[in-house]
Amino acid sequence: MPFSQTDSTITVHVSNNAGGNCSANPPPQVCDDLNQLNKIGNFEAALECYKHITVNYPEQSAFAEVGMAVALAGLQDFGQALDVIDKTISENPNYTKALNAKGMILSKKGDLDKSEKAYLQVKSMYPQNVDTHNGLGNVYRLDNEMELAAYHYWFADKNSDDGYDFQKSQNADAKNGYGLMHQTIFDKTGDMNLFTALLAHVDAVRVDQNSVDGYNGIGSTLVKLGHAVEDPSLCNMATTAFKISLYIYPENRDALDGMNLANYCIKEGVKNNTLDQKSSAYQQDDNYTKAVNAAKEILLQ
Repeated sequence: MPFSQTDSTITVHVSNNAGGNCSANPPPQVCDDLNQLNKIGNFEAALECYKHITVNYPEQSAFAEVGMAVALAGLQDFGQALDVIDKTISENPNYTKALNAKGMILSKKGDLDKSEKAYLQVKSMYPQNVDTHNGLGNVYRLDNEMELAAYHYWFADKNSDDGYDFQKSQNADAKNGYGLMHQTIFDKTGDMNLFTALLAHVDAVRVDQNSVDGYNGIGSTLVKLGHAVEDPSLCNMATTAFKISLYIYPENRDALDGMNLANYCIKEGVKNNTLDQKSSAYQQDDNYTKAVNAAKEILLQ
């Protein structure tokens, strides 16, 4: 029987600081975050959890198969991830979570054209779907089409603020995507988009206090900003952001790598090799003070 358009979900039990695990016998209840384990990057636990669901709750198999495919993509097993998601779509051709998951898997695989095509297929059927717009934002950001990326993040942000937990997660995804977009612009051009990036990641954490991507985004932006203005204290702030991210999921590779960069910045000092003439101007910018103070507030709360 094809999976209905209404999302049927299941509870997974997430510990405060162990990254989460699937209980031995998860009950078929509504889950606040459909992909909590996947969201924090605990793909191994997510994969085992979703496998358990497919065996013990076959009526939930489509939902679980999407989770399995996302977890497999997180583990870089793109071939199997696509096999799983294509099977789910063949049996449930209008299941938007499966269609969006295929776009995400293709994006992570680096097939941006195919990913865009998959997302646009969903958009043609469900033009208001927030996950689709977040996905398109990611595709266009990775493809350096920043104006298109900005539009889709804006649309997702605007249409995911009704207060429900799953919408908070979608809203945080949009804000983090917008922050990453501005970090990318800075990396490529040196334009000081880091203020905007930092505020976007801070806003993501305000919306979703368990946003690993949000804390990692705050940390990575502070490290870049520390180098840009030659202020190692910002790298010290970055370590706090990465520590919070690691508290949520201790094996988070992005947070571990970010922590190493931040500690190197603190130990070796910062030197701005390319932006010396702009450094003092950045520190005098009102947006600099606003962004740094916002980060301090969110990290100390």
